[in-house]
Amino acid sequence: MKNWKSYLQVTLSILLGAVLFLAIDFFISELLVRFYMGKYEITNRLDLGEDMGFGLLAVSVFLLSLIVVMPITQYFSWRLMKSLNWFKR
Repeated sequence: MKNWKSYLQVTLSILLGAVLFLAIDFFISELLVRFYMGKYEITNRLDLGEDMGFGLLAVSVFLLSLIVVMPITQYFSWRLMKSLNWFKR
């Protein structure tokens, strides 16, 4: 029974960390869109699809947030799962 609870704890921790990462990454990408549209005076979001510079910037921001934010969200989700009384041995 101990193995089952530990597998469940790891699985829920990974899922919670991934959801937190996606929420934070969505927020960061929206800030990036607002900044880019304001800097280059773009009024329509559809115009961003033709801009190659924005695509490269978006990919680099995603990779940077993947490297920085994903370990942090995994750490905090693991700590949360360990603090819950569901998984006490």
